[in-house]
Amino acid sequence: MFKSFSETFREGNTFKDWRKGDRFFSPTIASDEVERMIKTSYIVIVAGHTGSGKSAIIQHIGLKYSEDGWMVKPVNSLRGIFKIYEKKEFHIEKTLFVLNDPIGKWGIDEGSFSYWRSHEKELESFLKNYKLKLLLSCRSILLRDTRVQQLEHFQEMSNVLFVDERRYKLGENEKRQIFDNHNPQKQI
Repeated sequence: MFKSFSETFREGNTFKDWRKGDRFFSPTIASDEVERMIKTSYIVIVAGHTGSGKSAIIQHIGLKYSEDGWMVKPVNSLRGIFKIYEKKEFHIEKTLFVLNDPIGKWGIDEGSFSYWRSHEKELESFLKNYKLKLLLSCRSILLRDTRVQQLEHFQEMSNVLFVDERRYKLGENEKRQIFDNHNPQKQI
């Protein structure tokens, strides 16, 4: 019924880029919490300001899931998820979608926002029925927009981790580890 997994050329290039960046990844309290959250939730949103590590976290987790035998599907939009659904190119209970900026990057993208609003029930049904997972990154400012807060998946704050929150901000040891990973020869 469902096609077996074969990585597309685009996905292979995406994973190659992710692995290149992941060489410098340092686990943090925030990344550990996102990993915990995605085990029990079908959608987890990692929110924060520009450069806070949102994408690095979801890509790192995507790579870990891939190593654990999951089909990891990096997608550029909600439409991309539905194309995969229509083609049946996913594994029941073993597919993780990874999506950055689903409703816009610097501001709300009207097309993406409208598409999400009109398809969020269908998305929820698809993910729940097949026990699939979706990791998203989103800028905090967009999540705080009143229009976005009307979207069901963006209202439920139990599935959102704000990396900028005090309890998830980088501690001194985490900052040192990240610095050391990027500058192994420096003795500062």
